[in-house]
Amino acid sequence: MKTSIKESSQCVRELTITIESKTAIADYNKIVNQFKNYVAIPGFRKGKAPISMIEKSFGPQIKDEFYNQKLGDYYKDAIDAEKIHPINQGEASEFEWEKGKDLVVTFKYEVMPDIKVEKYKGLKIPFEPVIFKKKMVEATLDEYRNKM
Repeated sequence: MKTSIKESSQCVRELTITIESKTAIADYNKIVNQFKNYVAIPGFRKGKAPISMIEKSFGPQIKDEFYNQKLGDYYKDAIDAEKIHPINQGEASEFEWEKGKDLVVTFKYEVMPDIKVEKYKGLKIPFEPVIFKKKMVEATLDEYRNKM
């Protein structure tokens, strides 16, 4: 697995993950085998249909299931390897894969901004004490009494 990180803005990063074709095909074949056990193709017993027929009949569904199950795993492995601490779940913004080629996925995620606080010690904050007059206090108390 190869990763690269690109800074989109102060808080947004793009993580591009490249999965070798061998790994992607092995994971894809696991998903196909899961489908093989549950789909029924006319002329074959359940679980006995050839993989090529299953891929031909259920290709888009298999690919969707592959993306749903494996992209999250690849993302988690990449952020653990890169020691990234995102503040939200990354969103797969771009992914392309054809069987026999490397799987390339780009995730967008947010991180805490780098904030540098300078010269905060010794700051003078102007403070003006509030002076309460007896008339102000009595007026407020009378107002509350009239509401009851």
